[in-house]
Amino acid sequence: LLTKGENFGHALYESLSAGRPVITSYFTPWNQLESKNAGWNVDILNEREIEILLTRVSNLEQPAYDQFCNGAYALAKTYYSGGFNTSSYKALFSQ
Repeated sequence: LLTKGENFGHALYESLSAGRPVITSYFTPWNQLESKNAGWNVDILNEREIEILLTRVSNLEQPAYDQFCNGAYALAKTYYSGGFNTSSYKALFSQ
């Protein structure tokens, strides 16, 4: 999801919660993904950086990919377990 803006990134959360790492821009709240073994952030204005990252990810060995899958799931679980403010969702959908 190499987007110029995302207020939450529901598709990103869905992927993480299914144990699949994501590649996204820095314009989402899902940052520092690589340090959490949950995915990668990339500068969407740098096509070479995107190309290098896609090549690197496509060449991951299975154990390394599995580590990122586990990290993705752990990040989603941590987010969900940490609780979140449902009042904004209720306000949005009660109108």
